Amino acid sequence: MKAALKNPVSDSLVRFILSGQLFTNVPVNLNRCLVSTRECLNRLKQFLMNLASSLEHRVLKIIGAVADQLSVKAYVVGGYVRDILLKRDSKDVDFVCVGSGIDLAEAVAKELGPRVRVNIFRNFGTAQIIYDDLDLEFVGARKESYRAESRKP
Repeated sequence: MKAALKNPVSDSLVRFILSGQLFTNVPVNLNRCLVSTRECLNRLKQFLMNLASSLEHRVLKIIGAVADQLSVKAYVVGGYVRDILLKRDSKDVDFVCVGSGIDLAEAVAKELGPRVRVNIFRNFGTAQIIYDDLDLEFVGARKESYRAESRKP
């Protein structure tokens, strides 16, 4: 049984996923995307298992544990996530946390070892750790607001 996608947002998302490298043997028609529900769920399950294995790096586990100790929610974001989806190698990992990214980076550095240095960029509220072959960058989530007539970045 094939189901047509009706929601334009989910339709676009599924078309993006199906047209990428994730599901290379699924024919895609960009004007109309039809796929069996069972097949889609099976492929999504496989994709999520592969995604989870991409996040098994020892350093990512340490950062997760430190965030838990600090009771801070932390998320891997940006190009690293994109590169996992595109099946590319990436050494640049960005984290956003609900709280201070600088505090999280300093606690992570202590956990990684006494020789690990944190580069702090106070003007931007960010911190960076170069560890092994990874470039780890931390930032705290923030709210931004703009005047109605302003140009948004």
